[in-house]
Amino acid sequence: MTSKQARSVLMVLPYLETGGTERHVLALAQGLQGEVALGLLAPPGPLLNEFLGLGVTYRPFPRLEQGGLQGIRAFRRGLRELLRELSPDVIHVHAGAELALLVRTVTRSVPVVLTIHAFHGRHADANYRLAARLARLARVDRVIAVAESEAQRLRQGGLREPTLKIVYNGVPDRWATLDGTQVDAYGPAGDDLEHPEPVNALAIDWQRELGWPERAPVVGAVGRLEAPKGFDLLIEAFARLDPADYPSPPRLVVVGDGSEREALERQARELGLGDRVYFAGFRGDSWRAFGGFDVTVIPSRQDGLPLVCLEAMAAGCPVIASDAGGLPEMVADGVTGLVFRAEDVGALTSALARLLKDPALARRMGQAGRARFLEEFQLGRMVDRTRAVYAEAIAARLG
Repeated sequence: MTSKQARSVLMVLPYLETGGTERHVLALAQGLQGEVALGLLAPPGPLLNEFLGLGVTYRPFPRLEQGGLQGIRAFRRGLRELLRELSPDVIHVHAGAELALLVRTVTRSVPVVLTIHAFHGRHADANYRLAARLARLARVDRVIAVAESEAQRLRQGGLREPTLKIVYNGVPDRWATLDGTQVDAYGPAGDDLEHPEPVNALAIDWQRELGWPERAPVVGAVGRLEAPKGFDLLIEAFARLDPADYPSPPRLVVVGDGSEREALERQARELGLGDRVYFAGFRGDSWRAFGGFDVTVIPSRQDGLPLVCLEAMAAGCPVIASDAGGLPEMVADGVTGLVFRAEDVGALTSALARLLKDPALARRMGQAGRARFLEEFQLGRMVDRTRAVYAEAIAARLG
């Protein structure tokens, strides 16, 4: 290890819930474990025990929107303690550009890397501009965008290379066999393509678990049940499929929870979908769900570079995704899946029908998606690229 490489890293987060940002940081910490001493400054939350299980040095502070001035004081106090205990080579702030500015009120000598995770809602563009401005005010050494689409919005806020870097998200490859030969969640070519049986015991067999007909194709979606994720669009599109077109009517599994769940369940009932839609709620093993889906749908109105897309690709499951955010950078339209215009329910319905009626095509796209995952989106690649950004930040400080 050269003197320019980080030997200790302090991660800073504005929250510690169960969303994509926290899962991204947890995966990064897992990838760095054993090679880098890790610290964590974040409010307590559901994922805290998983971080503590990695042996991180932890200090809490209350969420700033709830803690007010006392929260700021707790943040500064926790940061000072971690600086003394860990002597970090890099402070890596995630999601909260305002936290990067707050870090600079405590230390100006430690390089700061800031990862911007996607903003949603009506004020998204303003939030990107504000994040870029705060990063400049804080003299952040490097800013990481998780997709080119994100980088472009930050450039509009005034950030430029070499400060601005793109590091795609990555997830572990949980589907490989011990000898590394497993190429997807299903059997080799020549098996029953109409409904291939999962050969990996980790895959969830939704038909068996829910008592559905074996030949019923299963459409799946995983994520937070919030308006920007567009699950209402998926339910509407699914309702437009003609059940008579299939040997057994298709089923839909929605994995996740959020403020929109009750409204989505009501929508499914009102559309007469009855027992053909199952809301699975939050599952800590949601990555296993993709092994039992015939098609995964990501119907987002707004998005960044969602981990669920990578997890589906890793499982060899074809993806139908909107063109929101960085999704077209992951899903090669017509090769690894299908891309439709965000909020176009008719186009989503057509894409669903195309893949559900042609299982062989869906299978080929799933295999192509897994190959693309192995090439571009494995966790190790993300960790290596992030460590390279750390090295740049340190080298820039050393002159």
